[in-house]
Amino acid sequence: MNLAHHARAGLVLALLPLACTSHRISVDPIEVKPIYVTVDVNVKVQRELDEFFEFEDEIAPEAKPDELPGEEAASSPEKTRGGLGFLSGARSSIALPLLLIALNPATSAAQDPPNRDALQERMKGRYAALHSLRDTGKVGETYDGLGAAVKPEFEKEKVDPKVADSPTIGDLLRAENADRRALYALLATELKISVEEVGKQNGLRNLKKAAPTHWFRPQTNVWAQRKDIKASGR
Repeated sequence: MNLAHHARAGLVLALLPLACTSHRISVDPIEVKPIYVTVDVNVKVQRELDEFFEFEDEIAPEAKPDELPGEEAASSPEKTRGGLGFLSGARSSIALPLLLIALNPATSAAQDPPNRDALQERMKGRYAALHSLRDTGKVGETYDGLGAAVKPEFEKEKVDPKVADSPTIGDLLRAENADRRALYALLATELKISVEEVGKQNGLRNLKKAAPTHWFRPQTNVWAQRKDIKASGR
């Protein structure tokens, strides 16, 4: 009996080290490095705006320095030949119908969602008149991407004084700004930014494209000619 007892005790002692042995698996921590994707949203907005408004250079190519209207013409609209260069004389019979179509409530009504092609077509129909009004100093651009009369009394004047049924400058600006706001809303949704930011980017684009004598209204709300404003690259 003592022998059996000693045998069992020896077996227990022999197995004891095995029972007390633990096996540890070492796992190195997995390092997840962040992935940084830098997207310059402003560049994307400018690209979209340039693409949409590419018709501007087709209708009114950027003038060379010696082709720009003089300061006298910009500050004294009545001295500009024909009132509106793009709508005067023989061209008025072509430009005015396009302008009237662009102002027609039936075609300018807000759409949900806005139709980019329709917006572009209407703005294209107005652009020659807007550009001419900028040259005469009656219409300018604002920092938030809208068009505005440089003086309140200009809104009541006809776009082309020589044409009896010509719309007023105020009518032109209201239709244009309604379509611009619709475009800004569309791009804001696509690019996931605010409508205000899209408008400001178009205001900056207009400032950079403006002729030296064109008028611009910055956030100070005081009109100034392009030549007196330093554009920032925001």
